[in-house]
Amino acid sequence: LSLIMAEGVKEVHIPVGAGIAGGVAEDGKLVNIPDCYADSRFDPSFDKKTGYKTNNMLVLPIKDSEGEILGVLQVINKAGGHFNDKDEEYANLVAKQAAVSIKNAREFKEMGEVQRKLRSLNDLVKSLQAPDQDLNSMLFTTTERAPAIVDADRCTVFLLDEKANSLWAMDGEVNVRLDLDAKGIACAVAKTGASINIPDAYADERFNQDVDRDSGYKTDSILCLPIKAGASTTVGVIQLINKTSGADGFTEEDEEIMTSFLDLAGPILLAASK
Repeated sequence: LSLIMAEGVKEVHIPVGAGIAGGVAEDGKLVNIPDCYADSRFDPSFDKKTGYKTNNMLVLPIKDSEGEILGVLQVINKAGGHFNDKDEEYANLVAKQAAVSIKNAREFKEMGEVQRKLRSLNDLVKSLQAPDQDLNSMLFTTTERAPAIVDADRCTVFLLDEKANSLWAMDGEVNVRLDLDAKGIACAVAKTGASINIPDAYADERFNQDVDRDSGYKTDSILCLPIKAGASTTVGVIQLINKTSGADGFTEEDEEIMTSFLDLAGPILLAASK
C-alpha cells in the first residue's frame, strides 16, 4: 500500500494488514475512530516525527465497481468534533470518484508501458537489421537493449556450438562457454527448446547457484527462451534476469513479446554466425 499524502510528493509504503490503513486495505471495512490515541491500532510514530497531533480519523476503502480494493482514503481531524454518519456518506462518494480516477490512471500508465516496450522492440529489430552489424555487434546490441522490453535487470545471449557441445556468450571482450550438459537454466533451454520462466530461482533445482556465489549477484527471477531459426533449428538462448517491476517475476506477456522478437532475431543471428 503506497500512501500519497495531500501535501508534498513523498510516498510512504505500508504493508497491507499493518496499522489502520493497512487493515482497511485488507478487510475493506470502514473505520471511524473518535480518539486515535485510545485505539491500539493507531501508530503515533508519525505524530512524534512531525509534531502533528492526530485526534480522530475516518478511514475507508477505495473500491472499483467490481468490489476490488484499489486503495484507502484516510481523513484526519474533523474540525469541531468527530466524524459522523454524513461525513461517512460524503467520504464514500469521494472514494467512488477516486476509484474511477485510479482505474483510468492505471489504464493510461499500462498503455504507456506497452507503447514504450513496443518502441524498444522496434528499435532493437531495426538495429539488428542494420547493414553494418556483425555478429558481435548484434550480440552486444541485444544484450544491452532487450532488458528494456521486459523490465529485466540483466540479459545474456548464448549461441549454440553444436560441435563443441556448448553454449558461448560474450562477457565484455571475453567469450564465456558452458558445457551443454552442465547444470543451469540456459543449458536446459538449449537442450529442450522450451522456454523457462522462474519467479524464484533458488527454489528451482535446475538453477546453478555457484554463479551467484562467484559474482556476489543475487538472482531472483529468470526468463530464458530459445532462439530459433525455424521450428527445429536452435541458434541459442536468451536469458533475462530479475524483473525490475512487479514482485512475481516475468509475466506471460513478457514471454509473448520476447518470443515475437526472437522469431525475427533467430534467422538474423543464424545468418550472421555463418
